[in-house]
Amino acid sequence: ALFRAYRTKQEKDCGLPTLHQLLANLSDVTEWFLLGIYLDIPESDLEKIRYENHWNVTDCKCEMLSTWLRRNPQPTWATIVTTLNDIGRRSMAHKIALKYGIPT
Repeated sequence: ALFRAYRTKQEKDCGLPTLHQLLANLSDVTEWFLLGIYLDIPESDLEKIRYENHWNVTDCKCEMLSTWLRRNPQPTWATIVTTLNDIGRRSMAHKIALKYGIPT
């Protein structure tokens, strides 16, 4: 929780992540359901997203990230970097960390 609350100066300067930025930076992620679990979105909500978007990965990922942004009072790039590391997407996490000045 402490790491999730941590925000670097550069992160503050560039603001909180937007849906557009998230989709652009996570375009190669197909594991949207797992990412959602690690972002603390209830599994029942993820199942609903999957059903409503007819299993379309891009649409599901968009809706999952939108849900995360709406429900999270402090969405940060640090949280995204940590979550990507947690699901084994270390290369992508490193790239985003460098882009937004997140310590790894």
